Amino acid sequence: MYGQVPPSEVKTSENRTRNMLLEASEAHFKSHIKKHQANIEVLLRHTVGLAEHPDIMETIEKELEIMAEYDDKLEMLKKYF
Repeated sequence: MYGQVPPSEVKTSENRTRNMLLEASEAHFKSHIKKHQANIEVLLRHTVGLAEHPDIMETIEKELEIMAEYDDKLEMLKKYF
């Protein structure tokens, strides 16, 4: 029939889509972790002249909280999918 895809091809297509979404999610989470890790490195190495961050420890803690959130998401993705 016109427009119908054999069941075997549907499964293959679904698996490809699933894998693409899982890989994209993993890359997304990892990139956010790297971004916030880089922010912390900048704060640690260049503390002079960071007037917009008067409380560097608080700023680092916020960056770590964001990293932890994405790390948790990454672990849940790996654990359950």
